[in-house]
Amino acid sequence: MSLVREAMAACVRLVERDGDLSDGMGGTRSRWIIGDYFEAALALERSVPGRRADGDCANDVYSVLTGRQVALGFHDVFRRLTDGAVFRVTSEGIDDATPTSAGLGLRHVTAERWVLPE
Repeated sequence: MSLVREAMAACVRLVERDGDLSDGMGGTRSRWIIGDYFEAALALERSVPGRRADGDCANDVYSVLTGRQVALGFHDVFRRLTDGAVFRVTSEGIDDATPTSAGLGLRHVTAERWVLPE
């Protein structure tokens, strides 16, 4: 467990708020606000199936491990605080977790490197 703990980095969930900023032309646009903080271990997916799913040239695909209490959902967005990198979840966190009897208590999702829309 200590190796997993050592790989953990501080992250923050980013939550999109629709339509509460003026776009200057009579419409509205979304903004991203800070959500909950959590720790995650991210590893670039280097396997052949992972690269195929990535389209070989599309955004990099990452495996993301969090504590069991962190439930990241499909298309959730988060930022790694150490370098400011932004990621968007591409799987459902509720689908892949260690059993409650396991000592590790982890969840797994996949995520892609992402750029926040302006």
